Amino acid sequence: MRRHDLSSDRRRLLDIMRGMGYGRIENLTIRTGEPVIDKSLRLVHEKLLGKKVKGRTLQPRADFELKAQQIELFECFDQMQDGLVPILKVQDGLPFQLHMEERVTA
Repeated sequence: MRRHDLSSDRRRLLDIMRGMGYGRIENLTIRTGEPVIDKSLRLVHEKLLGKKVKGRTLQPRADFELKAQQIELFECFDQMQDGLVPILKVQDGLPFQLHMEERVTA
C-alpha cells in the first residue's frame, strides 16, 4: 500500500506523525474508520535530552510505500469504525502505541 492510496485525512495524519518525530497525538476522533483532524486534536512533542536526533528532511506530499506500523494503524481504524483515540504514541515519525475507546451501540 502506498501513501497515494489513502484518503486525504489519512495522508494528513501520516504527515503530522512524520513531522513530529517523537511524541503523542491526543484526542483523535475516528468517524467511519477515518481520522478527524480538527481543533480538538492535541499534539504533544517530545524532545530527547542528551541525544542527538538527525535532522529530518521530509517531503510531506511525496509518495512512498507504507511501513507495517502505518498499515496496522489504519487497519485498527477500519475495525473501530467510530470511536476515540485518546493517545497515539509516535516514535521516529511512526505510530508506536495506540489507545482506543470504542463507542458501544445498542
